[in-house]
Amino acid sequence: MKHKENGNTKQKIYETAKRLYIEHGYFNISNKRLSEESGINQGLITYYFKSKKNIALAVLTEDYYILSGYLKYFMTPEDDPLMYIVTFMNVTFQIRKHDPKARRFISDVMQEDLLEEFAFVNQKEEYLKLLKKNSSTSENPETQLKLVLATVYGTQRTIQRLINESMELSYDEYFRYMIEILLFALHLPDKSDMVDTLIHKSDQATKQLFKTHPHLLNESDYLYKK
Repeated sequence: MKHKENGNTKQKIYETAKRLYIEHGYFNISNKRLSEESGINQGLITYYFKSKKNIALAVLTEDYYILSGYLKYFMTPEDDPLMYIVTFMNVTFQIRKHDPKARRFISDVMQEDLLEEFAFVNQKEEYLKLLKKNSSTSENPETQLKLVLATVYGTQRTIQRLINESMELSYDEYFRYMIEILLFALHLPDKSDMVDTLIHKSDQATKQLFKTHPHLLNESDYLYKK
């Protein structure tokens, strides 16, 4: 019974934090506020999660598995790892474009370097397949992967900061540039026709996904309850 109570306590902390972080902003929610909203003391929040970062990382991971669960009906990582990575990026860009709260949450956690950590854990297999296929060095694959993710998400973090500071850049331009950076980081040819093909195919899958499951455009409709 105690084990079940512990599980319920941890889940209540997580579900409350997830809602608050997305609805009100990750940086706007302290553990004190989380404690008040969940009815669970701050000591237990620290005991179960150690830090806010760990909760946010769990949110990113849950979001990934929900979205990839739908995306698998249109493509899988096994079919084409690069296309899958690009299409998942496209999906998340479209959600951020349509859902300002999702956009703010991602912008916040970018500042904590959590997207790199998320990708290293959850998309590791896809990236390593690409690195193994295209790498010409004897460098440790995991070291290569960390460098790739630092390049991709470091660039994305900088661009997002500039956008937040009022730089004008459409999501289509943003997405295209991130594909070019991804190809560069993976030592793949970033020829215009290859980029165009990746965009076209990922757009097709992304549009079909949201046409079939329009609720995925708003995180409050699939990730948490208001």
